[in-house]
Amino acid sequence: MLGIMSTLPHPHLVVTGLSLGTMLNPLNSTIITVSLVAIAAAFDASFVEVSWVITVFYLVSCTAQPVLGRFADRYGPKRIFVAGMGVVLAAAIWGSLAGGVVELSAARGLLALGTACAYPSAVTLLGRWIEPGPDSVRALGRIQIVNLLGMALGPALGGLVLAAFGWAAQFWLTIPLALTAGIIVALTAPPDSAPGIAGRERPVPAEAAPRGRDRSVGRGLARIFFTADVPGVVGFSVAMSALILALLDSVPGMRVLLVVIALVTGAAFAVWELRAPVPVLDLRALAANPALLLVLVQFATFNVVFYLVLFAFPPFLEVVIGLPVAQVGLCMAALAVVSAAVVGPGMPLLGRWGLRTFLGVGAVLLLGAVVVLWPIGTAAPWWASTLVLVVLGLPYGLIPLGLNQAMFAAARAGAAGVAAGLFQLARYLGAVVATVIMALIVGDALDPAEWSTLVAAMAGATLVGGVLVLATRAPRAPDG
Repeated sequence: MLGIMSTLPHPHLVVTGLSLGTMLNPLNSTIITVSLVAIAAAFDASFVEVSWVITVFYLVSCTAQPVLGRFADRYGPKRIFVAGMGVVLAAAIWGSLAGGVVELSAARGLLALGTACAYPSAVTLLGRWIEPGPDSVRALGRIQIVNLLGMALGPALGGLVLAAFGWAAQFWLTIPLALTAGIIVALTAPPDSAPGIAGRERPVPAEAAPRGRDRSVGRGLARIFFTADVPGVVGFSVAMSALILALLDSVPGMRVLLVVIALVTGAAFAVWELRAPVPVLDLRALAANPALLLVLVQFATFNVVFYLVLFAFPPFLEVVIGLPVAQVGLCMAALAVVSAAVVGPGMPLLGRWGLRTFLGVGAVLLLGAVVVLWPIGTAAPWWASTLVLVVLGLPYGLIPLGLNQAMFAAARAGAAGVAAGLFQLARYLGAVVATVIMALIVGDALDPAEWSTLVAAMAGATLVGGVLVLATRAPRAPDG
């Protein structure tokens, strides 16, 4: 619950709407995974073709979140959030009616674009109305709980709907959530033009401010072109897409070319952003904010471990230990329940211990749980695996809670949206790196020897994250 220090009108309703909206991205990133076989059969497609349904979603989510975060800063978080929910509704309807893999992948890309509006807009809106401190910890904690549940419950909900109604019905679950979130935020959130907390309002760049009527259509279009930084948006999207496709080797035989495209486009993007009148990603401001950069690197590093567990443990339980699929789902549910349940008790501890101690405890717990995974690689009973997942749930909840608050506190005034977008980008980059590690170590099959190598990779990433935690400092005092 939000405290009395919050100046946000209708705080409980607003945070509820924001939470429902932000849950849509993690929910839709995992709900489709159980339907790939059914989709391939329905469209007589290969598994490689169907895998693009997932790849497109990650591509758009990675590239869109920082850009949409900048748009939320510049044009208003409420406007971007509600528009995103509208895009989600259109994409969900389209996806449920898709007649082929290409059409379904396009609908999933549009769905990723709409859901990517939610988290950066939510953080921007909260940043304008809630000071970093206990209130922001509670608000971000509520959003994190819903996000964790969405990501973890996606496969379970998807399986139930698939069994009862077919794969297309999975899109139906998105419609009431997006509609409810959009209506709540539209009716209860303050207007984007309303004054927020002093020093944390959204600044309007001088280049974007109205200069009176311009009768020249060409000049008007040019102003929109540069104010929205279309070259920067395109450059960032192409560079990130090429990099991710190269890392995932999603286009066989094209990895080297994709790396070259990523490097060239990325360099051109950097040069442009340093000179752009209104950059979509202010590289100078980002370089001048080492606290935010540290948070992003920490979050990406820990997510390598998080996603390695999510990607590797279910097939390990099923193939190596021999658990039935239903029991694997129940075991993984333990991770979701504990990680969501620990957020509430963790909120006061974050204020009491301080950020570095809080993250340090999370890193120690994560390393301990990863070490315990090593002997699980032998013929361990199912309850031992479940117990390890329960222990893993503790750092899964604590570390993102601390880093969420650190990101919120480190964001510059008027730039909370792009900081939140970069934060989500760091999450997905960690997932991509985890996927690459899985492919390099596991290949086509998983056996106990490869499991030991995977655990070693998890332990190494955890140690790197722990070292980065030592560099953490107390969040700066809020501007203004």
